[in-house]
Amino acid sequence: FLNAFATAMIDVTRRGKSKITTGSFNLEAPAIVYADQSTVSPAEISGVADAGPFSHKRVIKGPLFDSVSEEDRTMLDRVIRANERDIDIAVDALMPRTETFHRMADAISDYQQSGGVYIVTESNYLFEDRTSVLNALPTLFDDVDPDLWLSVVMVSPEGFFEAETDAELEALKANDYVSILNSCGTMARDYCIVVPSYQVLSTMTERVAEEDLPILMIDGMTYQAFTGHSMGAPMVAGALALMEEYNKRENLGLSMKDLVRILKQSANRSFKGYDPIQHGQGMLDVGAAIRMMKG
Repeated sequence: FLNAFATAMIDVTRRGKSKITTGSFNLEAPAIVYADQSTVSPAEISGVADAGPFSHKRVIKGPLFDSVSEEDRTMLDRVIRANERDIDIAVDALMPRTETFHRMADAISDYQQSGGVYIVTESNYLFEDRTSVLNALPTLFDDVDPDLWLSVVMVSPEGFFEAETDAELEALKANDYVSILNSCGTMARDYCIVVPSYQVLSTMTERVAEEDLPILMIDGMTYQAFTGHSMGAPMVAGALALMEEYNKRENLGLSMKDLVRILKQSANRSFKGYDPIQHGQGMLDVGAAIRMMKG
């Protein structure tokens, strides 16, 4: 899918019409740092995968794992054991070393050089104090600009999934906001924000509606309420679009980098339980961002 992603980004850059692009993925691997940054071919990674079934020790002794920094090898050791998915985690974690992954990073870099910002939310696995490989792309690849990149993580009030009524949910908003599945982590904290992407209304037709979710009728339109990481990046994209509209209307002359910087600086860090490792720059606050633009 990385090749398809790269091809799509090349086309977006070529068309030159979109300066805000989002993606929601599920590449289930932690962001790790390599002591040796040389490129490894996909065939070599396939060789590691085909050597299984792995025991934990055989994974770590794989030739590609020898190039992982000592600190991250210890972390990856814990992640593999915790997830009990040795082959998948091992291979996915090594993907940044492949030519395919480099092609994707180059496509993102070219898009950024055209003035575009990329917003990503992905991974349904918790990697201790780390984010996943796509969220941490600017840390893993020097050519990817962290000033035109936003990683988005979902948060919800602690106890959210136990709430059975709207009143109970409202009461929970006084609790800590916690990352349900993953966090910004040490490697993405500088360009990561969190959003309360739970119970987000999305237009939906009855023909394709999720069977286990109620259909809501509002002003003649049908909606369903979704919860998950994938709802986060569009919320941030919408915030940036509103900021860009205000920027043009008021002739402020701000660049996309300026808008991304303001979005991060205006994020709310005063909510209960804020932790920079878990919540990065803080929680999206569109009103505060617009006020900061006004000066």
